[in-house]
Amino acid sequence: MKKNKVSEMYDNCGCLLATLMLIGILILAVGLAFGIFCFEGWIFMLLWNWLAVELFSAPLLSYWICVGIVAALTFIAGLLRPRVSVNTNYKN
Repeated sequence: MKKNKVSEMYDNCGCLLATLMLIGILILAVGLAFGIFCFEGWIFMLLWNWLAVELFSAPLLSYWICVGIVAALTFIAGLLRPRVSVNTNYKN
């Protein structure tokens, strides 16, 4: 059966709309992850500059140094996380 021009435009628009929606959701997810990551750096900075400076006379840290420390700790924690594999060849 032949499709008319309106039906073809609707199909193309539906595909375009789905693609734009997917791109929007992806941008939102990346932005949210980045925002949470930056918020962790800010919390780390506040805690460090409040506790470590008072208790241990440590130097004050800037926001970007704290974001770098959080990034490094997140990376190292990801490397040290145990890998769990399921052995499907196990027999009783």
